[in-house]
Amino acid sequence: MKDPRYPYALDIGTEVCGYRILEVLGAGGFGITYKAFNDVTHKTVAIKEFYVRDLASRSGSTVLVDTAISEGTYEYALQKFQDEAKAVVNRLSHPYVVKGENFLRWNNTCYLVMEYVEGVTLEQWLIGHAEPPDEAGLRPLFEKIFDAVDHVHDADTMHRDLTPRNIMVRPNGDPLLIDFGAAGQGLDRERSAKTVAQMRYAPPEQADIDLPARHGRYTDIYSLGAVLYRAVTGAPPVASVNRIMRMGRAGGSGDPYLPVAEAVADPGRYSVAFLNGIDQAL
Repeated sequence: MKDPRYPYALDIGTEVCGYRILEVLGAGGFGITYKAFNDVTHKTVAIKEFYVRDLASRSGSTVLVDTAISEGTYEYALQKFQDEAKAVVNRLSHPYVVKGENFLRWNNTCYLVMEYVEGVTLEQWLIGHAEPPDEAGLRPLFEKIFDAVDHVHDADTMHRDLTPRNIMVRPNGDPLLIDFGAAGQGLDRERSAKTVAQMRYAPPEQADIDLPARHGRYTDIYSLGAVLYRAVTGAPPVASVNRIMRMGRAGGSGDPYLPVAEAVADPGRYSVAFLNGIDQAL
């Protein structure tokens, strides 16, 4: 049976390396994520399949790579997927970072097996509030998120795609960083600045697809600032590429960024230091 939302995904009920696909959880640039169940161990997991829609098709469950794509394109995408597997299986071990369990090759592609997370995305959690949470409501959650990002950085890795859709909130209120498909290994290295994060959460070094840029801890810090901006104002900040373009036309002035104290409905619900920290991150 096909999930009509994801006609390119594996059929519900398909078996992958002993796991039976129960549902499609979502799809991104480098893969499709499924909820799956092992009938022997009775364990539910999340499985991310390496499948790039622009580069591949299917014959049954087997993935077929388009032979007309430019040399190196598919290999680049596969390397990113393997980097994610190395990060979550080998290098990262933290209560607020998704746990990777295994990396498998099957059906002419690869699968990353991870813990299955009950809960909602941070975006869904925020939408569920009648108004943006106040500082007291956000601090316990984001202090754990910051701790998780520190762990990622200490492991010589970056996330590079921190958005409200890539942070889960468990039923007990604990956060969990997911989707390390943009991670790669190494901090502060020259690398192609391919845009990975959603534009309004991406810092300038990720926004220019033509020029190389040096990524660092500040890359994730900017995105965290944008996530917090969305949490307290109800909307993400203006995209960094738009800020650069407008300031360039105005000779360095005319930044369209609206300071968070002016964007929140009631600044009195947040301390000055808290709001200044968001502005400084951005």
